[in-house]
Amino acid sequence: MGFEAALGAVLREMRLQRGWTQAHFDGVVSPQYLSDIEFGKRSPSLAVLRGICDHLGVELSSVLVLTALSLEELSDSKSILQRVEKEVQSFTTWRISGRVTP
Repeated sequence: MGFEAALGAVLREMRLQRGWTQAHFDGVVSPQYLSDIEFGKRSPSLAVLRGICDHLGVELSSVLVLTALSLEELSDSKSILQRVEKEVQSFTTWRISGRVTP
């Protein structure tokens, strides 16, 4: 499974867990566009993905981590999460030191 298909599957599962139809996202994206994303036929822009995540009430970062986890062996999920935590801590350190500005 490629990244687009994995991302779409994560978004679809989150939508279904809420009992929402694709029409529930009207105003964010069209039902057809959402269907194309969910089945890996289209790759959303970052702005569109953020809008979908906001509508779902989830963090964009959570969706990306869940997508990455779905592409890896489930037994490796702990090491992936540890790596993400380490990278976030490193970035926070860089930002505090003034090396990265918003």
